[in-house]
Amino acid sequence: GTIQQFDYGVHLLPDTTHNVVESLNLAVNEIAAVELLDVADSEIRGNSLTENGGGISLVSGTTGTTVTGNTVVGSDKDALLIRDSSGNRLADNSVSGGGDLGIGLERAEDNTLAGNTVAQNSDGAIEIRAGSHGNRVEENVVTESGDHGILVSESDRNVLVSNTARLMSDSGITFDTVNDSRVSGNDVRFNSGGLQL
Repeated sequence: GTIQQFDYGVHLLPDTTHNVVESLNLAVNEIAAVELLDVADSEIRGNSLTENGGGISLVSGTTGTTVTGNTVVGSDKDALLIRDSSGNRLADNSVSGGGDLGIGLERAEDNTLAGNTVAQNSDGAIEIRAGSHGNRVEENVVTESGDHGILVSESDRNVLVSNTARLMSDSGITFDTVNDSRVSGNDVRFNSGGLQL
């Protein structure tokens, strides 16, 4: 079905579990297309999101949730966001043409970002910030965004493996106040900087 022009397209609230949000067209919803607030063990898959305020947000204790195979175009805010949540997986999503950040983690631990494509956002492609520890970022492709490719800031024990960051206006990968992390097998050619510590 199609859900458009609401505050939220789909809003799952605390203590909901084992939900599937699948094959929806979500357009022009003001706050977010999909938000999960303190939700466990759910799936967001195969949805098309166009020109929403925010894209898909996992917040406030959401855990064990998989976000896969979604297409997010033209979000005003973060296209994919994990905040204050742990143990989630974002995989094989496509994000493009947003007015803000592609994928963001804030105070988010032990999450996985794998095989996502992020292109042509006005801000950075992927940001891991503010005490987001122990995350794995693997085989993502980020191109032509208005800032850095992958930024890790004030977050420890993160692993960045086999990512590609090209044609960014800043460095391909940037670490700022980071400890005990690993960067290996990444392609950071054709940016204004490669790897910045």
